[in-house]
Amino acid sequence: MRNISFIFSLILSLYLIIFNSHCALASIHTYPESSIQIMYRSQQSLRDISGRAWQAVLYKRITSGQLKTLRLRLVGFPGMIKFVSSQKLQITTGTGKEWHAENVLLNSSFPPNVGEYDFLQVMKNLDCDTPLRLYLSLPDSSKAEIVVPIFAVKEWRQLFEKIDFW
Repeated sequence: MRNISFIFSLILSLYLIIFNSHCALASIHTYPESSIQIMYRSQQSLRDISGRAWQAVLYKRITSGQLKTLRLRLVGFPGMIKFVSSQKLQITTGTGKEWHAENVLLNSSFPPNVGEYDFLQVMKNLDCDTPLRLYLSLPDSSKAEIVVPIFAVKEWRQLFEKIDFW
């Protein structure tokens, strides 16, 4: 009986460490960019269903107290991922909601493993903490599918709703 209690305590401790580490992996950071502009940013490390690593950075800029931009930047591993920049990002939920976000880096000097999407309409319409799936078009006509877990979506919603202007 003592061994069972020890094992249960160990499992519970590991669960709490893992759960808390997921919650602590990212947080909302504030970057004053000028006397009238501030940026809020959330950065997540995610994997697609093929196991490839991605950085997902959701950020918004507030200028003179007004929301200027809300964008999602996705960065794939250099040399392994190239975006089809002319294609929109498809976003779905398990409840059947679907959005398409425009790539705002169409004619930019960013490397081909970076995509950045206008995410304002998605966040305006995302009314609960639910996992998301992001579908990105790749040059070989395939799609990368990135799963955004609930804890990341929750943080993104907090970033979107954050209204303090330091």
